[in-house]
Amino acid sequence: MGEGAPLVLKLTLVTVMQGCAQAASSSLILLNKQILSGLDFHYPFFLSGLGVGVSALGSLAACRVLRVVPAPPRPSITPAFWVRSMVPVGFFHALTLCLGNTVYLYLAVSFIQMLKAFTPVLTLTTLSALSVETFSRRAGAAVCVITFGTFMAGAGALDGSRGSLVGVGVMLAAEMAEVMRLVLTQKLLHSQRFHPLEGLMYLAPASLLWISVFCLALEAPRMAAAGAFSTVAAHPFLFALAAGLGFAVNTLAYCVIVTSSSLSLKVFGTAKNAAVVYLGVLLFAERVTGVQLAGYAVSPGG
Repeated sequence: MGEGAPLVLKLTLVTVMQGCAQAASSSLILLNKQILSGLDFHYPFFLSGLGVGVSALGSLAACRVLRVVPAPPRPSITPAFWVRSMVPVGFFHALTLCLGNTVYLYLAVSFIQMLKAFTPVLTLTTLSALSVETFSRRAGAAVCVITFGTFMAGAGALDGSRGSLVGVGVMLAAEMAEVMRLVLTQKLLHSQRFHPLEGLMYLAPASLLWISVFCLALEAPRMAAAGAFSTVAAHPFLFALAAGLGFAVNTLAYCVIVTSSSLSLKVFGTAKNAAVVYLGVLLFAERVTGVQLAGYAVSPGG
């Protein structure tokens, strides 16, 4: 084998993992939209907690019970270290999931995916600000192109209504939380040299802690009063599938971050976003304007 063979194998592996991650993510997006809007189950925090809960249990079982991943106890992971280094990551992950699901109550799937094209911009600037990665001139030019296309798509979709404006605000907050989560996760996974499942075993409980707090404070009383748990009992397969896909998305995302970077995860996601835009039109009869499509065509080009 030539000297470039290991690089080719690594690139192939990363590409395959990226494809699987984006396929699982796209499926989860459409399923969550169906549950939140189609079933009138307006409890995004509870829905977010399902995938994180299964992620915590599944990764623990893989590492400690089934021994699929050799992950002996680490003396360096003390309770103080977990609180100091992992609880903040869990906070931003919880915000990302909860706000990311909440936005489906306000905006169309297609428009949300267009706004997600702006995430690489936030990721790159944050990585550069924290000195995790270098901001090159070419990257700066790409950022400008992506930004221009995203604002075009946004201008073509906003109708000025309160719900639309609230939705955009929630979406931008979710994107910023996602960027902080990815950057902090990348630094943590690389510094500790975690296996992706081992990293998930430590980080998922931190996310679940915050989601539980959010859910108990904001949703649990309303769920009990409205009898929302009967919806879960009536559609167990959909909620179980959402939990399983959440586990898959979390695991594959950590695999990509460990083998490449958080920016790579977001850049590859632009292709997935484009597919979900068209699926949103086909499955939910969403309306997409010419200005939106023109703007969104620019962003993936960047």
